[in-house]
Amino acid sequence: LGFLVLVFNLIHSNLSMPEEKPAVSVITPFYNAEDTIEKLLLCYSKQDIQRQWEIVFVDNRSTDNTRKVIETYAGKLPPHKVVQADDMPGAGYARNVGVESCSSDSIVFCDADDEIPDHHISKMLEGVETHGWVGCGIDDEKLNPDHIVKALGFAVMGLLENGYLPFTGTGLMGIRRHLFEKAGGFDTAFRVCEDADFCYRLQLLGHSLHYQSETAIFVRLRPNLKEVCKQRFQWGRYERTLAKRYTPYGHVHPESRIKDLVSLVKASLIFLLRCYDQEKRIRYGRIACHQ
Repeated sequence: LGFLVLVFNLIHSNLSMPEEKPAVSVITPFYNAEDTIEKLLLCYSKQDIQRQWEIVFVDNRSTDNTRKVIETYAGKLPPHKVVQADDMPGAGYARNVGVESCSSDSIVFCDADDEIPDHHISKMLEGVETHGWVGCGIDDEKLNPDHIVKALGFAVMGLLENGYLPFTGTGLMGIRRHLFEKAGGFDTAFRVCEDADFCYRLQLLGHSLHYQSETAIFVRLRPNLKEVCKQRFQWGRYERTLAKRYTPYGHVHPESRIKDLVSLVKASLIFLLRCYDQEKRIRYGRIACHQ
């Protein structure tokens, strides 16, 4: 009888034990990403991290088959879930929903159109546990044709700079949850540049952003001139908004950068007027970028 009681107590204690909290939650928002997310899922399935981790996919009003693509990897991924973020469009809002839905105190963001090396999650977790808040580098060569890289290359080995405080991209970031919440999450009024705004706010609250040099994400650059111009226009629009918001805290006032605007317009005209073949497009693109 005593033996049976012992067995019962052991079984009961095991059943009542709480599930182990994951060491890190990876947040991946998506909107109509069926053409690219499978590459990221394959990267997730190859991660060499030895600790418990989870993935939170955030569906921001997708109308394609991204969810079905994720379902095909059900047996190849760590514990994961797909949550809805339908109240408004925007990656910043979707990431906020992902953080609210995750289980870990350590968070890493990955974008649905990027890819990562096999050690990425483990190295980002190391950085978060050591420093609390980190950003990694950008590799633009693996996923893009040479002529696109030469004309529009965006490789970064270090934190990003824009004449004010350093920042990191959302898809490059790892952070402790309490720091994310202290900063108030991403400002959903920003459709782009929400990463810089978040980084500025958290640094002004007294926290340092650190560079995790042991990993980098593989990014996809915009494939054509139309998409490049659209992206750059959005960046310029919201960078002006950032400058106005942070002028009281030492950011250069936008009106004082009129010479930069004139140089940009001049360089853009040179680029557009002379980019009638690939070789000259690359050459004049380089000239424009260095004027």
